[in-house]
Amino acid sequence: MVPLALAVALRETSIVFAVLTGALILRERVDLARNASTFVTLSSVALMRLAR
Repeated sequence: MVPLALAVALRETSIVFAVLTGALILRERVDLARNASTFVTLSSVALMRLAR
């Protein structure tokens, strides 16, 4: 069974996929706020994974 904290962190990665889809397919602008939130999300997932 997956620990709850890891499952929640992985669920939040949908933000990353939404940003990538918007930027690549819909040609939306990716500003500093979106880049920062994507970086924070990916960093938190990586830290959760390394902490195991």
